[in-house]
Amino acid sequence: MEERMKMVSTIISKEVQLKAANLVKVEAFRRKMKDRQAGFGGSAAEEDKTEIDEMSTKLDKLELPEETKAICDRELKKVKQLGPRNQEYHVSMNYLQTISDLPWNVSQEENLDPTKASEILERDHYGLDMIKQRII
Repeated sequence: MEERMKMVSTIISKEVQLKAANLVKVEAFRRKMKDRQAGFGGSAAEEDKTEIDEMSTKLDKLELPEETKAICDRELKKVKQLGPRNQEYHVSMNYLQTISDLPWNVSQEENLDPTKASEILERDHYGLDMIKQRII
């Protein structure tokens, strides 16, 4: 019985040692992958972080609706995790740039003068009389 206990004990200790060694290897592998990812643009570099910070500041200055603000925050979070070599990074940055360029809460006086609209259509577009009538 004691022999069996010793045998079981040695087997368990060997398994524990193997699992500990595997954990060390896995952690080393994760660190290597993280370093490589950073080297290949997996995380944003310093100049890209300033670009992201500028975009964040620009969006914060706007008076955005709550839904739009939530979308922008989600996109900014995604951009911070992506690297500039990732295609999705540029798609998201262009999307955020477009949102920041829109005239939020800026309105203009509407000009609903049909005679002026008719004059502009006649001046700028030759022919197409039926379409012009439909527009006016």
